[in-house]
Amino acid sequence: MRFFRFTSDPVRLCGLALLFAAGMAAQTATAQGPAEIPIPKSSQDWSGPLGIAAKKPVYAGGCKACPYGEVGLITREAMSYYGYDVHLCFTCASSLAARDMSLKESTQQGGGGDPYSPTRRLIESTPPTVPDIATGHDALMARLLRGEGLSPGMPPLKNNLRLIADVLTPSWFVVAVRRSLGITSLAQLKNRRNVWIYDGSGGAPVLNYYGLTPEVLQKNGGGFITGSGRERRASADVWVGDLGSLTHTVENRMWGEITQLNDLVFLKMDEALLDKLVATGDYERTVLPVETLRGVDEEIKTVSRVGGTFVYVRDEAPDDFAYTLAKALYEHRDLFRKHLTVFYYDPATVVKGVLPLHPGAAKFYREIGFIK
Repeated sequence: MRFFRFTSDPVRLCGLALLFAAGMAAQTATAQGPAEIPIPKSSQDWSGPLGIAAKKPVYAGGCKACPYGEVGLITREAMSYYGYDVHLCFTCASSLAARDMSLKESTQQGGGGDPYSPTRRLIESTPPTVPDIATGHDALMARLLRGEGLSPGMPPLKNNLRLIADVLTPSWFVVAVRRSLGITSLAQLKNRRNVWIYDGSGGAPVLNYYGLTPEVLQKNGGGFITGSGRERRASADVWVGDLGSLTHTVENRMWGEITQLNDLVFLKMDEALLDKLVATGDYERTVLPVETLRGVDEEIKTVSRVGGTFVYVRDEAPDDFAYTLAKALYEHRDLFRKHLTVFYYDPATVVKGVLPLHPGAAKFYREIGFIK
């Protein structure tokens, strides 16, 4: 009778059922592992004709919280004032987006990467489409033009990519270690046991210089930590990368996170190593300012990537389109400082980059006195 009196209260019964269902769902999720994060559908209409002639150019951009994607969003808004509906592919941009641009393909347009990464919420599902505009970076494009970073058998880029505008944002090559390691140089870790390293971006030349190869680390019971979870990345002993800054983009946010979750020391690199990095042509000498990151207690001589982040097209893009694109970005250059990444639109550098300037863009810059 006590049971029937309880179930006669529908509110109690419903609450019990919900608690039971929630418990079962939690057990199921635990048993099956994390749930795959779906990629949102595109907010734009991809049907009908696309391209420059249709005033619907396709932009190879990165995620919405990635520098490449941010520049795409800026371009879309700037061009809307001229009647263009720029279609953003949020999974198109990496350094290899240049291949799709140069060869007029869609082979480098990814499907979202790690199915459990929260970054999937920052992209949109779009059909494979040959892009008309893209974002690049001078240092990464220079490597591709040298044939570096291409898979075996992959054809080289054609000489058909042209610059529209180059903007700057600062970042530094940074080496950080746990204070508890008690070291002043990575050279002291070569024979240390159980050392785990996180390579943020471009760290291989530095680690190889100090003899911290995968083979050496594994031999001594350590290795490399991978993954995008902040706690996982923060569990390393050493962090190396050339995107050091407090910008909270997907590429840069690691540095702010690890400095809050750990007590770190930032190391100076050998002068010979800095010279070696500069000799590649991809880096220039810079200084990491004091207090740029928690734990940077003094200025540190380092290097930064040469050049900036840029908007580019193919050489076949009509001159009037390239002119309008350069003009729109200039007239709405305030947009560059209103995003997660603060980009600097500098008249002295916006016309300079590893790619030649498109004639249409050059015409506009001559009219406003940026070039003679």
